[in-house]
Amino acid sequence: MALDSRSVETVTSVPLYSVVIPTLGNHDILWQTLDHLQRTDLSAAEVIVVYNGLPEDQRKTERSLAERFPSVRLVVTPEPYGIARAYNLG
Repeated sequence: MALDSRSVETVTSVPLYSVVIPTLGNHDILWQTLDHLQRTDLSAAEVIVVYNGLPEDQRKTERSLAERFPSVRLVVTPEPYGIARAYNLG
């Protein structure tokens, strides 16, 4: 069965893999990681940051992350769930 151009467009618009980054608020490492990922070719990927129990005083960091890396999807949990659940949420 031959693929027509519509099939190819549909397949390539879906990310082939996800990069999930759980964090408890170590923003220096998170910024470095995202800066590095931004310099690589991730056209086939989606990047997801899971804020695992982000304290209220760090909400501004969440907003600045969204402004600096608009293609990154953010998931914020209301409390720390642990690393395994953070990966599963991403």
